[in-house]
Amino acid sequence: MLIILRHAWYFMEPVPAFIVLMEPAGIKAGYVLPFTLILLLMLRIAAGRDRYISSYNIFLITVLFMISVTGLLMGILFQPDVLDVKDFISGILGFRPYALPDSPFFVVHFTLVLLLIPFLPFHLITAPVITMDARRREEGLDQVMHEK
Repeated sequence: MLIILRHAWYFMEPVPAFIVLMEPAGIKAGYVLPFTLILLLMLRIAAGRDRYISSYNIFLITVLFMISVTGLLMGILFQPDVLDVKDFISGILGFRPYALPDSPFFVVHFTLVLLLIPFLPFHLITAPVITMDARRREEGLDQVMHEK
């Protein structure tokens, strides 16, 4: 979550203060992420049970690993022009297309993120909203009197 929030400064103007304050933590989380993904994959494979690892899990972990590695490479070695990236992302979000940045690592990174989005388990993301609605309905049932 820290890494995703840290990316918010690419398309927000002005950048909120809380994003500026959490930027160092987001950078550190970016360095830790590839190692945690490798550890997670090794633990799942070492468990030896088929129910703990599936091709879907391997795919998600691999894509996340490649996204994190390309992100690190862009941050350390192959730095793209940040203004071009910000213009490109802002253009996409505002439906005003802008030229794709020249960095091949950015293109790979962005393509991998686009590849990941359809495979995200959105039922987990929407679970809090669905749970709140179910609780509201359950509370409403207490007020209804049922006769037999």
